[in-house]
Amino acid sequence: MNTNVGSLKLILEKLYEGRPLCSYAPGKRIPLFVDEVCIIYRGIIRTQTLQPGGEESILGLVGPMMPVARKLTLLNFYEVYALTHVDLLRLKWEEIENSEVLTRELNRSLIKRLHHTEVMLALLSKRQTSERLIGFMAFLAQEYGKNTSQGIRIEVQMTHQQIADAICTTRVTITRLLGVLRKASLIKIGHDRHIYVMDELASNYDLDFSKMV
Repeated sequence: MNTNVGSLKLILEKLYEGRPLCSYAPGKRIPLFVDEVCIIYRGIIRTQTLQPGGEESILGLVGPMMPVARKLTLLNFYEVYALTHVDLLRLKWEEIENSEVLTRELNRSLIKRLHHTEVMLALLSKRQTSERLIGFMAFLAQEYGKNTSQGIRIEVQMTHQQIADAICTTRVTITRLLGVLRKASLIKIGHDRHIYVMDELASNYDLDFSKMV
C-alpha cells in the first residue's frame, strides 16, 4: 500500500471513527456540495465535463484516499460518477482547515491525484484503443495492484463495461482486446474474478499490440 494512502486512512479512522460512509453503486452520480470535500475510501470514480457540442469528456479517475470537491475545479459543468462500487467520507471544509495533519495529508493526496490525471489524459490521447487498454492495465497494476504468485492482482474489480467507460470505447471492443491479451499471456482472470497482470505488461505502457494479434 502507498504510504500516503495508509497514513491518511489511519488519520481518518482516528478522527472520524463511527461516522458513516456514503455508498454508491457503479454508474451512479455522486452529488458534490460547495461546503464539502469527499474522500474516496474504497473504489474508483470518474470525473467528467461537457463539451460545447454536448459530448461528455472524461477528465480523470480518482481512487482510494483521494479527495474530490466542487471547490477543486473551475469548470462550470463538472460531474462525478462511481466507476466501481464506491464508499466515501464527506467532510466539511472547516474540518480540514482546522486540522493541520489532515490538511498536510490531503495536500499529498492532491499531488497524487494530479499525477493520475496526467496519466489518464496521456492515455486518452492515444488514437488506438489497444494502446489505451494496455496503458490502462499497466496503470491499474502499478497504482492498484498487489504482487502475488499468479501475477499482479488488480485489487479493484472492474467489469468490461467499466473498463470501456474509463478509456472511452465499447464493451464489445474491450472484451475482444482483453481476449488478445489473455492469449498473449499478459493477463489472466483468476478464480476470484480479479484481473492478474503479468510483469511484462505492468512495467511497459508501450507494448506493440499488433504483434499479439
